[in-house]
Amino acid sequence: MDARPEAPIRRILAVNFGGLGDAILFFPTLQTLRRHYPHAHITVLCEPRCREIMERQYLVDQVITADVKASADPQLFVQLVMQLRQLDLDLAISSGRSPLVPLLLFLSGAHRRVGFSPNRLGFLLTDRVPLKLRQYTGDMHHDLLKGIGIDEPAPLPRFPLSDLALEWAYAWLERQNLSASPGPIFIHPGASKMSVTRGIEKTWTAPQWQLMLEGLRQRGLPLILAGGPDDEELLAGIPTGAGVVRAKTETLEQLAALIAVSRLVIGSDSAALNIAVAVGTPLVGLFGPSDPDKVLPPDHPEFCAVHVAGLACRPCLWITRQTTCAALTCLNSLGPEPIWAAVDRLLETSALPASIGAAGPVNA
Repeated sequence: MDARPEAPIRRILAVNFGGLGDAILFFPTLQTLRRHYPHAHITVLCEPRCREIMERQYLVDQVITADVKASADPQLFVQLVMQLRQLDLDLAISSGRSPLVPLLLFLSGAHRRVGFSPNRLGFLLTDRVPLKLRQYTGDMHHDLLKGIGIDEPAPLPRFPLSDLALEWAYAWLERQNLSASPGPIFIHPGASKMSVTRGIEKTWTAPQWQLMLEGLRQRGLPLILAGGPDDEELLAGIPTGAGVVRAKTETLEQLAALIAVSRLVIGSDSAALNIAVAVGTPLVGLFGPSDPDKVLPPDHPEFCAVHVAGLACRPCLWITRQTTCAALTCLNSLGPEPIWAAVDRLLETSALPASIGAAGPVNA
């Protein structure tokens, strides 16, 4: 593998196609790039749904979006290539595994092009990095930097929050009479509607969530039940009562701010868990078909995964299957008791994040 080039790297393209969660898991790569190349101009190419979260990143100078579904349109592909060529790139890296990735990087005109191998068009890359799937995705993306000679542990993702967003979150808690220390429990039961349309189920049904909520309410814990537009149908089926407040956020930063000022997050495998990691809030994640080792960083007990133990067929998603099965044994056989136990354990050792917006272990 080539050592880091002697020629200065002044203009960088970082490509990450995926959802909000995957965008957050790409943050460590951007953080390290910015630290090694503090004066470089960094452009991120991502899907339109990730524009807001990437523009929130102080690490990024420019955001370009492209609909990957439209990549088969030759005219749109050519337009994208011409836009990238105008950047006069010294370095381009991409987390994608499609054969189109090396082609896009090659046509961008970047002098140095880094991607994963194996890939059918990998010969178009100047530096190929072996793909190691069975690890935390933030670490997997960060492996790309080995292609330019940066071989160091990945930091945890960081989600920078503005003072305005935090002020909004604290004011919201005050209005809901939830501002008393040590803070509420933030519950985000939903998963993306895009996943559901693709035949991927990663969360409980409304009655299962209702049962879990009832156990927490009996403990006298203040609860926030939250979700976005994709979650309205699921949330409508979860009755709320005393001790449970519904939250509706207008922006992704507001969602992140509420998570940051909460004592604990409970949720399914969705971007909410990635945000919790990125703002340093302890969490309990509900996992069915997906692999928690890819979603949550290792050696951080404050980020706790709950799943059915001893079920040979899980995790299956993106490993042996591209969609979930009809039986969904991994979700249907998982009761609320392990979540209650995990919540009790974390509440004994955690308080509000010690440093909001700076991900890392929360001081006990």
